[in-house]
Amino acid sequence: MNDITRLDTKLLVAFDAVMEERSVTRAAERLNMTQQGLSGSLQRLRDLFGDPLFVRESRGVSPTPRAEALAPRIKSVLADLESVLESQEFDPALAEGTIFLATSDYALSTIVASLFQRFRSLAPKVRLAVGPLTSTTLNEQPRDNRVDLALTVQLAPPNWFTHILFEERLLCAVRADHPLAGTKVDIDAFCSCEHLLVSPHKGDFTGVTDIALAQIDRTRRVGLVVPS
Repeated sequence: MNDITRLDTKLLVAFDAVMEERSVTRAAERLNMTQQGLSGSLQRLRDLFGDPLFVRESRGVSPTPRAEALAPRIKSVLADLESVLESQEFDPALAEGTIFLATSDYALSTIVASLFQRFRSLAPKVRLAVGPLTSTTLNEQPRDNRVDLALTVQLAPPNWFTHILFEERLLCAVRADHPLAGTKVDIDAFCSCEHLLVSPHKGDFTGVTDIALAQIDRTRRVGLVVPS
C-alpha cells in the first residue's frame, strides 16, 4: 500500500494542469512555475504511480492510459479540497427543510412550544416534525431513523452528539390518601411502594429511575405501565 504522506497536493495540481494543457510549457506558465520545476513534479508523479503518465509529442505531451484513468479522479479530489477550504457560513434565515424531532410527552409539553417559536424567529423556512421517542431511537444512527434531534433524559450512545439543556429534580406523586402523602420520603419508603411507569411503546417495566436505583443496589416494584 502506498503511503499517502508521499502525495503532495501540489503534485495533483501539476498533473491536472498538464492534463488540460497537454503541454509542460503552458502548464508551467499557468502555474507560475519554471519548466524545470514542473518537470521535477512530473517525475515525482511517475515514481509515485509507476507510470510515465505523459509522453512527449511534437506539439506537447500525450497522456498514457493510466493518466487518462487517473485524470477524473484527481480532478474530483481537487474539487473536494477546494470545497473544504471555501468559507460557507450557515444562515438559518435562508435554510429550508424539515427537522425531525423525537421526544417524550414531558419534553413536548415543556420545551417544544418555545423551541418552535425560536425556529420561527431564526429559521422561518424550516419546518419541525415531532414524533415519539421510541426505545430504539437512540440505538440507531441519527439519520437511519429519520431523526435529526432527540430530547431525552437517557444517556445517548457515542454516535450521537449530546448537550445538556437543563437539570431538574424529580418529584413523587401519590394519591391524596396514600400513606406517604405529606411525609418526607426516604429511599427505603420510595422503594417499598408500588410504582407507575410511563413507557410509550414497548411496555417496559424498567426506566431511568430503575437504572439509577441499580447503581446503588436498590430496586423498586413497578405495578402499572402506561403509554403516556
